[in-house]
Amino acid sequence: MRTLAIALALLAQTGLANAAPAAPRCDDLVGTWQGFAFGPTFQGVLVLHIGAQANGALSATMDMPTIGSENHDDTPLQGFRRDGQQVEFRYRRQRLNPEAADWSYAGTLSADGSTIKGVWSQLGARVPTDFKCTTE
Repeated sequence: MRTLAIALALLAQTGLANAAPAAPRCDDLVGTWQGFAFGPTFQGVLVLHIGAQANGALSATMDMPTIGSENHDDTPLQGFRRDGQQVEFRYRRQRLNPEAADWSYAGTLSADGSTIKGVWSQLGARVPTDFKCTTE
């Protein structure tokens, strides 16, 4: 019993007892990211799936589960790139109205690698949209 009391006292002193859980981290962007957009032609959840190719280049697809259509799942993103903390890509669906289906995103990866804060651009509108690394 005395050992347990000592262990709890040490834990409290180090601050670990009250520490918030660490945010999920996607290593070098690789992982699953979730965001929400509220734009002129789309309002809903966005899910990025970022992977690394054998040569180290990044590639990504995006799902729109809010729409609930296979036409919006695993759409390859065009021009996906990372330059330092900057992340950019384009989302284009050929089956849709070409103007309404041409979106671009530019954001900044947080220092801890858990969030991308940026802006969707579509049809002249600029919509703040952040993505958070998720464990799902």
